[in-house]
Amino acid sequence: MAEITVAALCRSLGLQRYAVDEAIRRERITSWRRDERGRIWIDEEKATREFIERTDPGAAADNGKFREIEGVDAVDLPSGDLSPLEQLKRETLRIRRAQADREEIKRDVERGLLVAREEVQKIAFDSARIVRDALKAVPDRIAPVLASEDDQNEIRRILNLELDAALNGLVTALPDAVLR
Repeated sequence: MAEITVAALCRSLGLQRYAVDEAIRRERITSWRRDERGRIWIDEEKATREFIERTDPGAAADNGKFREIEGVDAVDLPSGDLSPLEQLKRETLRIRRAQADREEIKRDVERGLLVAREEVQKIAFDSARIVRDALKAVPDRIAPVLASEDDQNEIRRILNLELDAALNGLVTALPDAVLR
């Protein structure tokens, strides 16, 4: 049984001082004693095991209890290569990153940089329907005119005019559909 100070346990576990003090106060770490001068001495092995078993990684991430793991990106290591404490730190860091990602997505949605898939699908459907309706209307409008024409060049000119008119109408109709 190796007894160490609270500061030494903090260094050993990579924790902030308040995290260890809080763990002692909430009895997540119970393997400690006070000496005659009032200093706290902790059984390092038992305290480490108690802290790991009794600490929720999500709560640790929310509270910022862990310092970054120095010299190694524990999130990228296979979990079999990590001690139980490093696994807890890894899970805490993973949760922090996920929370940061969610916050970034939320800010992007608020800024209008991201939109829901359903909105994009609706806009795409509405846009395609406008294009389809505009192009399907062309034959009905020009059939009588083309029926009376014999000249290929004139037929081509009329078709081009009608198609240009339909496509120009889309230029004004689509932004209205998209901005609704």
